[in-house]
Amino acid sequence: LEFTVHGDAAWGGYFAAMLREDDTKLPENPQSKQQPSAEVNLSAYVTQQFKALGNADSITVDPHKSGYIPYPAGALCYRNSAMRDLVTFKAPVIFHGEAEPTIGIYGVEGSKPGAAAAAVYLSHRVIRPTKGGYGKIHGKALFSCKKLYARLLCMGVPEDRFIIVPVPRLPAEINGSDVEEQIRFIRDRIDGKNNQEIFADPEAMALLSEIGPDQNILTYAFNFKHPDGTLNTDLHLANRLNKAMYDQLSIKPGHDIYSYNLIVSTTDFDRAHYGEVFVENYKRRLGVGDSVGDSITVLRSTVMNPWLTETKKGSFLDVIEKEFRQAFSHALFKDSILQVFEEIDANQDGVLDICEIESKFRGLGYGEAEIKSFWKMSDVNRDGSLSKAEFFENFTQFLLSSQLKG
Repeated sequence: LEFTVHGDAAWGGYFAAMLREDDTKLPENPQSKQQPSAEVNLSAYVTQQFKALGNADSITVDPHKSGYIPYPAGALCYRNSAMRDLVTFKAPVIFHGEAEPTIGIYGVEGSKPGAAAAAVYLSHRVIRPTKGGYGKIHGKALFSCKKLYARLLCMGVPEDRFIIVPVPRLPAEINGSDVEEQIRFIRDRIDGKNNQEIFADPEAMALLSEIGPDQNILTYAFNFKHPDGTLNTDLHLANRLNKAMYDQLSIKPGHDIYSYNLIVSTTDFDRAHYGEVFVENYKRRLGVGDSVGDSITVLRSTVMNPWLTETKKGSFLDVIEKEFRQAFSHALFKDSILQVFEEIDANQDGVLDICEIESKFRGLGYGEAEIKSFWKMSDVNRDGSLSKAEFFENFTQFLLSSQLKG
């Protein structure tokens, strides 16, 4: 029995540079000797995986991801170059006789742009795939990502209406030690300190390498607290909150992308793909362990900026926290309006008719004139029903005008 082993390093392949010694003498930067660089090592577990990467028969690496090179720079690397003949396709209209074959025959897509390959070559000549080149860039980006992990872990305080649960578990949770004690350590000696103070703390630097994501993609989810301070236990409502957060922090068509201080993406962890143990464990950590549901909506941040924690104006993490807090406030307000919509929607058809509006508004103490005024301003297209968007926009204005009159 013989089989080949393929390593999917499409995203993370360039992080191997953090382990590779420099093969050329790089010019020294006098400023680099004045203060330590904001870098962190790979965790012990990740280091072990990367050391085994060279034993694979083939590896996928995409320079247009962690190589900071424009699309479509991608690579399929073979330990034995003869393997490429297994996916060779020759078209007689293009290839003739015994002429030297071109790279276009290796793979199903045929011709490929040479500019992408040239970009990779140039980049690797200037920024070596070693500790002093890409390794330094990724060490700094990983430092920033782990600092973001620490900020999210420590950001919520008891008086806040939210909690944030990063997906990567703390080492203390994995090995069964005191989780709260480790969080206090992270709050006091990592999140609560500037870069120079962390560099001077060997214990903090050692823990920083082991916490957070393996590379620079961080996933996390919010959950909200009720006005009485109790944590929401409904998975559906937690998912809806995180989708609303994504709506606040994602690019809208036609908007200027440079007007956003923070952009996140989103994904769902479902039981079919991630397994029973993972989903149930994360539900428990999020506070919705007893709720029915097989899919968890999370937010995702990719930290590729090596200088996130050391800008001219200080750490950008403070800006990120401010954006998260504002987005949560907007999302929670929007969600509360949508809950009112669902309460009014007695037949659960996704729209509101005049009878449903009258019944609910009378119960809230509004008179006939106010109800008719709200309906007239909300039913813009005069189709006899209100969509969620129409209700949200106009009910908010209605509440404000009612408060002003009151």
